[in-house]
Amino acid sequence: MSKKSIFLGIVFLTLIGVGQTVTGSPIDLVLLPNPDITAEFIDVSYNSSTGVFSASGYASKLKYNPAGDWVDIYNNESKTTGGSFNMDAVIASDGTITSGTLAIAGYIEDLFGDSYGTGTLLAGDLINSVGYQGGGGDPLEFQFNVTTSPLAGLYGGVGNNGGVILFLNDSFGGFGGSFASSFNNNMGIPGMGFGTSDTGVEVPEPGTLSLLVLGLVALRKRRRLLS
Repeated sequence: MSKKSIFLGIVFLTLIGVGQTVTGSPIDLVLLPNPDITAEFIDVSYNSSTGVFSASGYASKLKYNPAGDWVDIYNNESKTTGGSFNMDAVIASDGTITSGTLAIAGYIEDLFGDSYGTGTLLAGDLINSVGYQGGGGDPLEFQFNVTTSPLAGLYGGVGNNGGVILFLNDSFGGFGGSFASSFNNNMGIPGMGFGTSDTGVEVPEPGTLSLLVLGLVALRKRRRLLS
């Protein structure tokens, strides 16, 4: 649990909130309170024979400022469902990620006075190893490098480190504490998963924090130019 207040120049950015921490191995991921994209109804599966991992669900909301304001994420302008959340990776039996991507897509009607059309909102390359508790259970932690995407600036810019905290929410077993065994959270039936996730920014070094501030300011400046 942490509270952080940051004052940078004329920009007053208060990052106050409850950070999310996990005491498992090999990482203890701590995310800033914002930005945060939440996702739900996530199907999670892992095949230990092939190393193929998949997490797929609906992106629902984006918390984009220190005041805790949220905007909805939809699939498109018809607003019939939420956006999409996808993580696909190849993970070794020791939890090392050999390759993988994060893609969050959808439509945001109003963010700083601008809309983001249907398509990718945030993208990243998964890196390092999966964080998990040796005894199994929730959550699983993932780190990623932000890649070119509309919300990259809000996440500190291309190349910055982001994180995903994923809860399988599986009462039938799920992750047993090792990637040497296959697991899923939907009994093998697509659409039956109730996983949830938060996608945010790792608590940064001071220099990276400046980039986060600049990203937020740029989005607000864009709004003023469009108004």
